[in-house]
Amino acid sequence: MSPSRSISEPFGEPEAPAKVSTPARADRSLDPVIDCWSELERYLERRSRELNAEVRGYPRPIARCDDQLPKLLEQRARANEQLQLARAADAAAPNIWSDPWLEARRQVLASPMVIEDDETESEIRARLRAALSGLRGPT
Repeated sequence: MSPSRSISEPFGEPEAPAKVSTPARADRSLDPVIDCWSELERYLERRSRELNAEVRGYPRPIARCDDQLPKLLEQRARANEQLQLARAADAAAPNIWSDPWLEARRQVLASPMVIEDDETESEIRARLRAALSGLRGPT
């Protein structure tokens, strides 16, 4: 962190999500993947906003022995990182049946959760993993 930046400044406000053009498809087997992916992106956007607000509102003065602030800053950094990974996955691979499109989603799933014991994020990720593992390819 640079000396001129305060801890209340986020690493960057989340950018608007990149819209992926999804071609019309007769095969609906991708619907669960797309739905879960969209839900994960919305969740990450919301968590990023919440954690940014929590850091901005953190009580001052901050004691040197404060052990909650570093954890909060780490969670905020992970939320922003996960959100950027998700957006990069959308921007990098617009063809939903391409290996890069699927691999980009698997990479996001392989990265650490924002908050390790968050049941909501864990459930969304589990549904997305299940949807990805159930894919059979285009018809």
